[in-house]
Amino acid sequence: MGLKRKPYIILGWILCASFLVCLAYQGNDITSRHLVLMLTLANLGYVMADVASDGFMVWIAHREPIHKRGKMQTLIYAANSLGQ
Repeated sequence: MGLKRKPYIILGWILCASFLVCLAYQGNDITSRHLVLMLTLANLGYVMADVASDGFMVWIAHREPIHKRGKMQTLIYAANSLGQ
């Protein structure tokens, strides 16, 4: 099943959120080097969750019936585009 990706999705979002919360607590007393480091690590968590969820989407798309193949990917990418 595709449940082997779930820990990576959860860990990625926890990593991203924790670095952003830590960054919020820094306030105006943050150096530019520290800001770049915190945003880079938050982005790493986001990318980890995004790649795992894309892999899960491909796993689901391969299990669609032939006559419906591609509809799940279209729905996910359309929802992603609307959210941006």
